[in-house]
Amino acid sequence: MKRVETYKGSGDFVNAVQEADLASLRPVFKQAEDAWYSEWVARGCKDEGSCCLGVGVSIYYLPRRARQPRPMQVIYWNGSQ
Repeated sequence: MKRVETYKGSGDFVNAVQEADLASLRPVFKQAEDAWYSEWVARGCKDEGSCCLGVGVSIYYLPRRARQPRPMQVIYWNGSQ
């Protein structure tokens, strides 16, 4: 992980995941996705319209040779898993 500025000159810094970190974090993402799904099933599998755009969980990712991080969706949700 690396602490980087979100936009040049913004003064807003975030911790961004790098390529080397992704392999070690994949089991964590999978565990979170399973917990999310289990909770949805426990609540009756109803889509009550409370979802937001881009349903899922995103993190900041810093690609090689990039200076600013980009959002990267790591947990996807389609409601029919």
